[in-house]
Amino acid sequence: MVVTSSVLDATLCLLLVSAAVVTVVTSTPETPAGDGRADAVAETLATTTATVNYSLTSANASESGDSGSIDASLDRATHGTLAGLLARAAVANVTVDGERTTRAHDGFRRRIVRRVQRVVRANRTSVHAVWRPVRGVGIRGEVLVGGRPPPNVAVHAAVLTVPSSYPTARDAALDAAERDGMSGVANVTADRTVTGMFPPERTRFALQETSTAAETARRRYRRVEALVGEPPTRDLRSGKMYAANERLTAALADRLERGLRASFADPVAAARSVRVGSVRIVVRTWS
Repeated sequence: MVVTSSVLDATLCLLLVSAAVVTVVTSTPETPAGDGRADAVAETLATTTATVNYSLTSANASESGDSGSIDASLDRATHGTLAGLLARAAVANVTVDGERTTRAHDGFRRRIVRRVQRVVRANRTSVHAVWRPVRGVGIRGEVLVGGRPPPNVAVHAAVLTVPSSYPTARDAALDAAERDGMSGVANVTADRTVTGMFPPERTRFALQETSTAAETARRRYRRVEALVGEPPTRDLRSGKMYAANERLTAALADRLERGLRASFADPVAAARSVRVGSVRIVVRTWS
C-alpha cells in the first residue's frame, strides 16, 4: 500500500524519517538542461517535477546508542519540483559542528542526487543546496550534486531560494535584535529551528505510534539533545512536547548566542543573516 497523504505522512516528512528503498518517477521529459548555463539549469530544477516513492526502514540504532530495530511496514510517496526535493534533502542532512543529527535520510538523499544528475546531464556543472538557520553558528544542512569548479576558470552562477518547511524567522529576529540584542536573535532562531525540526503536536502524535517512524523520531530527538548539550528529557514518553521543546530551545539558544557573538559585532547584522525558513540552491557552470 502506498500512502500519499495523512497527518502521519506530514509528520514523517517534517521529522525526516528513513527513506531507504527509493524510486523517482519524473513527470517531465528526460532532456538536458538547456545549453548547460547556470540560469537554464536553475530553471530546469525549478520546473521539473518528480514523485518519490520510498519504504520506511528501521532507524539506525548507532545514532543514539539504542539497540534493537523495528520492521518497516509502510510505503510512502512525496511529490515536488527537483529544487524542492533538493531543499528537503539539504534540511534532512543537518550537522551540528560537523556531527550528523541522523542518517535515516541517506537513501532519499542519494537518489535525489542521482535524479538531478540525470536531468542536468552536463559536465562542468554543480548544484549546491544549503540550509543554514543563521550564519556563523556551526549548524547547517547541505547536498552537493556534481563537483566544485576548479580554480582559475570563468564560472557562471544562478541562485534559487526554496522554502525549507521550517517557520520563517528573519523579521522576528530583526525585531528581537532591536529589543533584546544578540540574545534575542539567538532565541528567535533557536525557537524556529526546534519548532521546524520537531513540531510539538505532530511529533507527539508520531511518538504515540509503535512504528519505525516513532522510534526514528525518538532517536533523532535524543541525538539533537546530545549535540546541543541538553540532558535527555523524560517528557517524550509522556507526550509533553511543548515543555521538552522549550528546554531544547533554551540549550540551542545558548549555543547560538555564543556563535553569533563570535561572528557579529552588531545584533542587527546577525538578524539579517537568519534564514531558517529557506534553502539556498546555487547552480554553477564553467567552461
